[in-house]
Amino acid sequence: MNPASGFTPRVWAPEKTTVELIIQVAGTGLGDQAELAEPINLPPSLAFSGEHRRVTMHPMAGGWWESPESLAPGDFYGFCLDGGPFHPDPRSRFQPEGVHSWSEVWIPDSTSREVPKSPESSKGPENPEVKEAREAREAPHRATTTAPGSDFSELLGKVFYELHVGTFTPEGSFAAAATKLADLKALGVEVVELMPLAAFEGDRGWGYDSSDFFAPFAPYGTPPELTDFVRAAHELGLAVCLDLVLNHASARGCYLSAFGPYFSFDETLWGDAFDIPKVSGESNEALAFLTDSALWWLEAYGFDALRLDAIHAIDAPRRKVLLDAIAAQLPALEARSGRRRTLIAESDLNDAGLLEELHLDGLWDDDFHHALHCLFTGEAGGYYADFADREAFTKVMAEVYFHNGTFSTFRGQIWGEPVSPRLPREHFVVFSSNHDQVGNRALGDRPASYLPSISVAALAALTLLSPFTPMLFMGEEFGALTPFQFFADPEGESDAIAIREGRAEEFSRMWTDSLGSKAGDTSVLNLPDPTDIEAFRTSKLDWSEAETPRGEAFRRWYFDLLALRRRQRAGEFLSTSAALPSARWEGEVLVMENAGISVLVNFGEIPLAAQDSLMDWQDYAPASEPPNLSPEATKQAPTQLLVLAL
Repeated sequence: MNPASGFTPRVWAPEKTTVELIIQVAGTGLGDQAELAEPINLPPSLAFSGEHRRVTMHPMAGGWWESPESLAPGDFYGFCLDGGPFHPDPRSRFQPEGVHSWSEVWIPDSTSREVPKSPESSKGPENPEVKEAREAREAPHRATTTAPGSDFSELLGKVFYELHVGTFTPEGSFAAAATKLADLKALGVEVVELMPLAAFEGDRGWGYDSSDFFAPFAPYGTPPELTDFVRAAHELGLAVCLDLVLNHASARGCYLSAFGPYFSFDETLWGDAFDIPKVSGESNEALAFLTDSALWWLEAYGFDALRLDAIHAIDAPRRKVLLDAIAAQLPALEARSGRRRTLIAESDLNDAGLLEELHLDGLWDDDFHHALHCLFTGEAGGYYADFADREAFTKVMAEVYFHNGTFSTFRGQIWGEPVSPRLPREHFVVFSSNHDQVGNRALGDRPASYLPSISVAALAALTLLSPFTPMLFMGEEFGALTPFQFFADPEGESDAIAIREGRAEEFSRMWTDSLGSKAGDTSVLNLPDPTDIEAFRTSKLDWSEAETPRGEAFRRWYFDLLALRRRQRAGEFLSTSAALPSARWEGEVLVMENAGISVLVNFGEIPLAAQDSLMDWQDYAPASEPPNLSPEATKQAPTQLLVLAL
């Protein structure tokens, strides 16, 4: 199929007796409030209506319905079920006016609009939407120009950079973010990781409450603009990873349940769980929907990797069936595009066995962050309680997870599994900051805003020169002081109240010890209102900070660390007697060794000899510190930071 051949609307609605396609008449929408001869029960908040016409769809096998006519790219449409209200397409490729409004037809330049074939193990007739795609996809994927020597087939061990499109630039758009890619490349970043893009309700949010699983969030830009962003990254030699949420759907703006039984009776912490089969070899539309979504982002936009959010929130048997289904289709996609894709998952189960069981390439390792955070901040509340001992970091360096079959005080049970010492540490993604560990603090304050500069520099060195796959969080390379707060934009006041109260309850439950409050007492929290637009505005990076003497000092430090990491990974510092990666304490000095490089963090008063160092923080340190440093963190800050060749 090519764009000129059009798009035939199809929808799965197995329990409906009639399905009508509602097509907006060209030139009458986008603000035109023409009187409708046949009302279609559009939501009151709909930004446009316009004249429309109805087309009765034909029933097909498997509960599918098909339109007798095709639409062209740019057409607006939706569905009415059994004469009921208007609903957007569950598989909409774009929602230009929000998740409650019209769907817009978008077809990538030289790929089918549709998604790859469902697993061969599917029972019943093949999804007609998928069948047409399978039969039509003979043309190769649109080629994108990549920088000479770029290799996107193996992303483990490369430097990731997590960003939120809406707050990364003042404009908060794909186009604006693309203008920063050359700077990231020059810094030494190798993989750009975008926080979730699937459309959700409102004009702002983190993106972890998806309503439309195939459509990019309209305030960031159009599908072609997202395609241009990925292409621009590839031309610079940067790979692009997408954070994708498949563990639940939003309770706001998601109309899947109106069409069919997509959800189980199970609930996650955030919403209804999908009714994925629990038995390998079985299939249903919920499974096909999620699998097709994952493959769509990879193929239609050319993403090189997926970071699957919180897979621990999916019931174990369903989790296995879902990842089996995605993995079964990757080889065909990779053959069409000519390059390998990478699958990384977030899981708090501390079980490296998931790599093989779920066909994953990598796992996030929160324990690395927690051990470093406690060491440099002195915080020990909530889930940090078990990481307060300074040996927590040495254990994580040696064994990957701190909780690897040990008792977790926070969870109240034995947690995690041991990791084989033979498993390469590049399979684990580590960080000293990310969206969760900053945004889920009460004020969304970054380490650079409350830690002395030497502590921030040490966090960077220990992360970037470790044996793991390191990830930076946007702005940390120049010591950003702007917060990254939790923010959302629900359309109803009842939803806004629920979000505010839920946020307060969560902090009261999880952080009472560190806040000195009693369980259930939210009066001491003084949390920013996540539904106030100011939470979003204050979370935008202030790029002028990067041009200050302090910002330039951090940028030089990160630039040199990343250059040193490239030399380290090339084997420049290795010797025949090189030991395994490790960390240990020598008195008051933390020593981390990896691939011929040693990071020395001196917490004592006796200075270390620095004449043979590759990097000495004193050569970079800014003249001044931020005004709101934590007294506890300042008291236990290091006195010296060196990087040496062994």
